Amino acid sequence: MRVLDQFGTSFFTGTTWRPNATKRYGIEFGSLPYIYGTVVTSIIGLALATPLAIGTAIFVQEYAPRWLGVPIAFVVELLVTIPSIAYGLWGLLILVPFMRDDVQPFLQK
Repeated sequence: MRVLDQFGTSFFTGTTWRPNATKRYGIEFGSLPYIYGTVVTSIIGLALATPLAIGTAIFVQEYAPRWLGVPIAFVVELLVTIPSIAYGLWGLLILVPFMRDDVQPFLQK
């Protein structure tokens, strides 16, 4: 791989990312912060989503009456079909302004 030939293992262990650096500093590519951030956010997402998913599945399958379980199962399956980018755009366009304009001023008071 070209990146390992040019930068060695410091590509994975380095913490500085300077793709447009001057001759004084030289070009550096260290991806450790990006790898760490991806792992941490994935673990947090799994920690939040797993209990909710398992709890919902157990409720729908074991405890909910049929008239309630069928619509809940349908909504869950419908949510799965939506691409994750749509959730991200919803968060960016709807949730962020709501939090910024309504929730944050309320919490500051």
